[in-house]
Amino acid sequence: MSYGSALVFLIVAPLLGCAVEPAGGEAVQEGRSALESHSAPADTLDRLIERLKTVGGTFTRAGAEHDFRFDGSLEVVRALSAFGDSAVARLVECMDREEPTTTTLQGRPVPLGAMCFDALRRIAYYEATDAEGDVDADWPGYITVAADREARLRAQAAWKVVVENGWYRIP
Repeated sequence: MSYGSALVFLIVAPLLGCAVEPAGGEAVQEGRSALESHSAPADTLDRLIERLKTVGGTFTRAGAEHDFRFDGSLEVVRALSAFGDSAVARLVECMDREEPTTTTLQGRPVPLGAMCFDALRRIAYYEATDAEGDVDADWPGYITVAADREARLRAQAAWKVVVENGWYRIP
């Protein structure tokens, strides 16, 4: 019996006047297996974030001061995006990480936290506005891959508020 059918049985059986035995043995093990399967996405997300370290490629300035072009693969970002909100939350948590990656900017390794931010901006959309409803260009969550650690920490704090309140969208 699967976890889902056991749950249906436990709900429907009393309505039909059937005797219901307390869950034990095999049913408990099935329930544990079903619950443990929910940890698989977290494990997978951790692995995908670790893969951001080895994406390779280069960020180069493209026009305006804050515009960068990336010539590497977006395969890991596409895989992360499949996890939706879970990926968004995990990427925000990752923004403070300093491990070097194989991706470069101006000849230097990009920190993992910057790669997490870049993936986040490709997956989630949020536009901060001021009291008048205009775009708030000073919102600390607007950074680039060139941002230093302090700027990334401010951006991380700003994005945590956005995520906690569900103010972003995934296009």
